Amino acid sequence: GVNIFLGYGDIILVRMNSITAVAWARSCGSNQDDIGVGLSLDGTTPDHIYLTGYFERQAGDPQVDFDMVPTPPVADALNYAGGRDIFIARYRTDATLTEIDALGSIDMDRPRGLYLYPANQSLYITGTFRQTADFDPEGTISNLNAFGSPWVDNAFVSSYNYSSAPLRINPFFG
Repeated sequence: GVNIFLGYGDIILVRMNSITAVAWARSCGSNQDDIGVGLSLDGTTPDHIYLTGYFERQAGDPQVDFDMVPTPPVADALNYAGGRDIFIARYRTDATLTEIDALGSIDMDRPRGLYLYPANQSLYITGTFRQTADFDPEGTISNLNAFGSPWVDNAFVSSYNYSSAPLRINPFFG
């Protein structure tokens, strides 16, 4: 079963056995907006599913649950900078969460796409951010400063090595 409604917007992941047969469906999120925007398989054996999107919390809200395990929900302690932050999640093909990381600023950060490049085991994320955003999921600071007004979206491309756990940032911003 899938808990379809956790908040204003939730993330739903569905695995199909064929065009018409659902193998499983899982949802995750919080009581705020949590939206998935990019998905890819890494082509390894077994495959890993990479998912990016954004999440949101308000003061006093519980942590966001990215586990997709039906019961009991377990909150994932992500660093939350504020506004909408970007997440990168890695799941096994049975929807078991193996890694979750957060990136962002105190304002609205949104990924727009995710691409896996197997030749150098890189995961690329494109999107927009405002103000000063930290793009290093490892806890060290790797800030990118926005140009112009703090309320104007700035574009970014970030790259991470997905062969390691945790994800390792590659020195590529734009």
